[in-house]
Amino acid sequence: MALQETIAASSGNGSFLAAYPLATTGVPNIPIDVTGGFSMMYWMNPSTIAATSGAGATASSMVGVYNGSVQQATTATTTGMQMGMNQGGTGATNPGTLCCWTWGGTNLVVSNGIGTTGTVAANFVVTGSIAPIAGTSNGLLTVTAVTSGTIAIGQGISGTNVANGTQIIGFGTGSGGTGTYIVSPTQTAASGTVNGLYIAPINTWVHFAYTCTTSSGGVGVVGTQTHNVYINGLLNNSLSNALQANAGVPTMIYLNGYPVTSATTGQESNTTAIDDVYLFNRTLSAQEVQTLYTTFGQRDGIAYGLVARYNFNELPPGNIATAPRDFSGNGNNMTLYTAGTGFTSPAYITDYSDEDTRPPQG
Repeated sequence: MALQETIAASSGNGSFLAAYPLATTGVPNIPIDVTGGFSMMYWMNPSTIAATSGAGATASSMVGVYNGSVQQATTATTTGMQMGMNQGGTGATNPGTLCCWTWGGTNLVVSNGIGTTGTVAANFVVTGSIAPIAGTSNGLLTVTAVTSGTIAIGQGISGTNVANGTQIIGFGTGSGGTGTYIVSPTQTAASGTVNGLYIAPINTWVHFAYTCTTSSGGVGVVGTQTHNVYINGLLNNSLSNALQANAGVPTMIYLNGYPVTSATTGQESNTTAIDDVYLFNRTLSAQEVQTLYTTFGQRDGIAYGLVARYNFNELPPGNIATAPRDFSGNGNNMTLYTAGTGFTSPAYITDYSDEDTRPPQG
């Protein structure tokens, strides 16, 4: 099964699943803090992405890894990262845009990020059109002009004529500027402005992965770390910056939530299915991320450095989740925690990985 969580589409609501803190004794694979190398990944299928007018961090469908010793607290020393879909920011800009940012440190962002002002930064802006490629499930993007930036494989694209969830999966005659590019899924789009922004599709399973290197100063020390975001097995973006260290504090995982104060509880609002959440205490390679994507998670066999793995198959579909099991063998079972009003407790739904209905693998 996968896990389905429903949250009312309005601000001030929240429902969180958290593993807090992970075990600190008897399990050698636990990362001591997020200044060490780690990786996290998950499948997500949003049914809605509501546009709200909340703060710049307003997002939905979030998965996060954080340092912190309290279940519900955000302080200047809380350090971590979170990924999700923008549903707001200033002026409710680009709901559905992929966000990835740090908490309690420099507001990084690796992929089409939302800053504290809600600003969305496109990787590139070009003029182009898309036509189906006969006999395939892909399309051909023809770029006739480049306003800014450089096109790369793995980047998402959006625009008035472009389907949400479109991603560049290969070069044609282009190699970063004008020319042709292979995109997925297939579609027809008239010529217009195309932005380097990934916007999540509705009712579609998408695989997201985030990897982070160890701080250049060593674990527990402020230093440069390189952050990578992958979408459906392809590197989407990479950036390096220094996080604020919070050494020696056990790591927490949050699904559809983050460590918040009561004043900011519930800045995520949509209906989301999530499956196969993984946390590793090392930086996975691009090849390993691709393997995890193509084998649908739990059948991949990659276990080195695995800290926690949530398959969400403890109970039959329709049952309410109370304590999702950690299938890594490390005993880091999740604790259900909810805050705010208007939410429905998360429940189990059919596991689509067993039905082979997730996105094509390129």
